[in-house]
Amino acid sequence: MKATPPDQAASPKISHSSYDVKADFLICQEVLEHLENPAEFCRWLFDMIRPGGQAFITAALNAGHSDHIFLIRHPVEVEKMLSEAGFQISRIQEESAPGSKPRNLTPSLAGFLCAKPL
Repeated sequence: MKATPPDQAASPKISHSSYDVKADFLICQEVLEHLENPAEFCRWLFDMIRPGGQAFITAALNAGHSDHIFLIRHPVEVEKMLSEAGFQISRIQEESAPGSKPRNLTPSLAGFLCAKPL
């Protein structure tokens, strides 16, 4: 059997209607930076929870690791993706590594407590 070269393999598509039962609470930790299209994934997460449900979503910032294919520089970028997906954000928290590097070079983590409107 001949393998398909990675550059010719079809990218899997995220289905927005594949879950019949919606979650009350969803946790997604440090996934967005691993995806080619994190905004689409945020829309999928939004679809996975019931109206009134909540989500806790985090993202690594300024973390240029080899498996991070989407570099997120600032919490505002994630906030925009989540808001455009339909989430109402009630709290944002950012934690940074200690040091004297400029903010845009300091690895950090941003956490978002969100809700799906009723």
